[in-house]
Amino acid sequence: KKILCLVLLGVCFFFIFRIAARAAIIGSLLGCLGCFLLLQKERIKISRLRVVALLMTIFLAAVCISLFMKINSERGRITIYEIGLRIFKDNFLFGVGPNRFAAVYNNYQSEYFRYGTKPVEVEILATNTLEGFNIVLQFLAEYGMLGLFLLVIVLYRIFRNMRNSLWGIFDHASAIGHAGCLISIFVAGLFSNPVHMTPVQLLVIVHLSGVFGAGENSFPGKFRKWQITGLALSIIGGWIILYSYKQWNAEITWRKAANFAMFKGFDDAGSGYRTAAKSLKHNGAFLFNYGAEAALAGEFEIAAELLEKSRLYLSVNNLYLYLGDVYLKQGEFNKAEENY
Repeated sequence: KKILCLVLLGVCFFFIFRIAARAAIIGSLLGCLGCFLLLQKERIKISRLRVVALLMTIFLAAVCISLFMKINSERGRITIYEIGLRIFKDNFLFGVGPNRFAAVYNNYQSEYFRYGTKPVEVEILATNTLEGFNIVLQFLAEYGMLGLFLLVIVLYRIFRNMRNSLWGIFDHASAIGHAGCLISIFVAGLFSNPVHMTPVQLLVIVHLSGVFGAGENSFPGKFRKWQITGLALSIIGGWIILYSYKQWNAEITWRKAANFAMFKGFDDAGSGYRTAAKSLKHNGAFLFNYGAEAALAGEFEIAAELLEKSRLYLSVNNLYLYLGDVYLKQGEFNKAEENY
């Protein structure tokens, strides 16, 4: 098992460094270092405060080094953070809504560059941005202070009801491994947004369970622990498999419909788009593609409806250009001008 785990760890680091994912590199290194220090804290007689101080020092050093790896990328991230803070300030209490960052960010970016003088080297970095590249900032933008307040209450109750103290839990080697993974994900999330990916969300749940379940030897109720766990995993796993299959099948249908629209015309693609829409009706990219093809085919009423729905989940420049064209064809010049 040790050999297998070391091989997997080596493969993971190879790919992380191969694609030069700086957020993943910093997060993974800090997670591994955190595991090492927590496992060795008794042997090397290092205090918990010094462990935290050492981790923070290494973290800051890694961040500073990464800033000089891709200067333009860092300038772009800083711009995204500034605009993200504006979104949060304007929606301080409730936020813009779950997963709606992509729907509003580019509009704020447009206003950011429209008013005020910005250096040319910053302006040329503007692009269609769909992520906040910081899980804390994106969470605040989407859920506001009310969402943060509820999250703090949940975390407080979790920690209050834990049988052992937080540091006491780290006497268990398995819990330290789970904690290291959580450190990796959170640190990487300060410079990207991995938690918006479904596999990473599942990993967070697994690792939180591993941390909070350390040292628990009993389980209340008539059923044994493994029976409850097996039943829960079966239900959740079955739902995930079914949902994933439906999404995968819908995206295959979408791809075929897009090819039909390109080479055979919108009429041949219509049935495929309608079928895919049953599962992808909240997918901004799908609605945009469907609406754009409808616009090119002259189906302006259908196109306007689809593109307006797409605006709820997506804000990219071509979306507004197509909306402008559709409203222009319909003679609604004020709406056309607004979108242009």
